[in-house]
Amino acid sequence: MPLLDGEAVVLVASAFGNKHHPAWYHNLRAHPRVTLSSDRRQAVYLARPATSEEWNRYWSMAVATYPGYAAYRARCGERAIPILVLTPDGPIPPPLGDPGMPESGKPASG
Repeated sequence: MPLLDGEAVVLVASAFGNKHHPAWYHNLRAHPRVTLSSDRRQAVYLARPATSEEWNRYWSMAVATYPGYAAYRARCGERAIPILVLTPDGPIPPPLGDPGMPESGKPASG
């Protein structure tokens, strides 16, 4: 469940409290430049670990948004749950979808 902080997208790598980080966390650490898609739009982001100050703030936001995160933290034992911050990086690609299709997603009647 992503959190939004201005233009930043914040991801909590809780893995439901498992003992290991989720695979997507390792993928983002290895390849931090990503394209996110939402509402027929795309944007390029750069992922980085949250600073300790950011981690505390984002963890509070995460638990307020979804209280289950507190149980995940208790369940994962010694593993620290990473938080990644994705910030806009570079030009934004054109909207998704068929370029010949109107925004409504329905062909124009003629």
